[in-house]
Amino acid sequence: MDKNHGTAALGGTFEFLHAGHKALLSEGLNYSKLYIGITSDAFVSAHKGRKISKFTKRKSALLKFLGKNRRKCEIFSLSDRFGVAGTRKDIDALVVSAETAQAGEEINDFRKRIGMKPLEIDVVPMVYANDLKPISSDRIAAKLINSDGKRLKPLVVSVGSANKTKIAGTQRALRKIFKCKIQLKSEGVESNVRDQPFGEEAVLGAINRAKMAFRKSPGADFGIGLESGIMKVRNRFLDFSWCCVYDGDSTLGSGMGFELNQEIMEKIKYQGKELGHVVSEMAGKDVGKTLGAVHYLSNGLVKREELVEQAVISAFIPRIHLLKQ
Repeated sequence: MDKNHGTAALGGTFEFLHAGHKALLSEGLNYSKLYIGITSDAFVSAHKGRKISKFTKRKSALLKFLGKNRRKCEIFSLSDRFGVAGTRKDIDALVVSAETAQAGEEINDFRKRIGMKPLEIDVVPMVYANDLKPISSDRIAAKLINSDGKRLKPLVVSVGSANKTKIAGTQRALRKIFKCKIQLKSEGVESNVRDQPFGEEAVLGAINRAKMAFRKSPGADFGIGLESGIMKVRNRFLDFSWCCVYDGDSTLGSGMGFELNQEIMEKIKYQGKELGHVVSEMAGKDVGKTLGAVHYLSNGLVKREELVEQAVISAFIPRIHLLKQ
C-alpha cells in the first residue's frame, strides 16, 4: 500500500509524550490521513493503576508535537480498546508498537466477524532508553527515566556471585555498556550444576545464577549469572566463560574459549578434579578464585577478569543492538 495515499489509525494514552510515542506518531504521519485516538479520562481511570494526566492536557501536548501536521489528523476520545479502527471503512492501516501488536490482531478479528476487510498492521519497533529497557510512561512516572530515555536513577544489577574477580570483571563491562550510575549487588547463589560443568551445563548454570540473583534482589533491573565450563569441539576440549543476563527475558554470551591440553583433561575426566584445582596444583598456589586458570596457562597474557568482562558484554549485545533500531 502507498502510505502517501492511505489512511491510518493509531491510539494511546500519550502521557508524558515520550520518544516511543513520537516514533509511533511519526510513522502515522507518513500516511495521507491519520486518525488518532487518545484514551478518555474514564477509560484511563478504569484501566490504569495510577493517576494519569487529564485528557485535555494530553491532547494539548499531542497537538503541539503535531504542529502543522495536525491538518491531516483527526483526533478523538478513545473510550474502548478498538475505537474507530474497529468499524470505519476508510481506514487502510493500523499503526501499533511492537508491544501492542496483539491488539491490532484483535481488531482485525473483530472486523472480519462483522464483514469488514482487515487492516494492514504497521508495527513500529520499541524505542529503548539508555538503560536498554523500553521507554514507557510507567517508567517515566516512577522517575526511572525521562521522556527522552535518559536513566535518572542508578541502574541496579544483581550478580549471582560473591567472587571478587567476577564482580570486578562485571563492573568493567557495565561501565563500558551504560552511561549512567550503576548499583551493583552481589548475591551468593547456587548454579545447580556440577562443580565442573561440561557442555551446555555451563550455560544452564549461568542461567540459573542469573535468575536467582534477579529474584533475590527486589527492584533489580538485571540479574547476571556467570559460569565456566568445558565444551568438546571436534575432539578437542575448550574452556568457556558463559554469562546470562536476565530481567524476565534472558540473553547469553561468552568470553573467548581456550583449549586445554591432554594432561589437564585426563586429570579432570579421570580424577574428577575441577579445572581450577588442576591448574592450582600446577601453579603451586590457588589461582581458581583470583587470576584464574587462564592467567597461569597463558603465562600472564590473559586474566580471568577479562574473560568475565567479555562474557558480560557479549550477553548484552542483543540488547545493545535494539538501540540501533
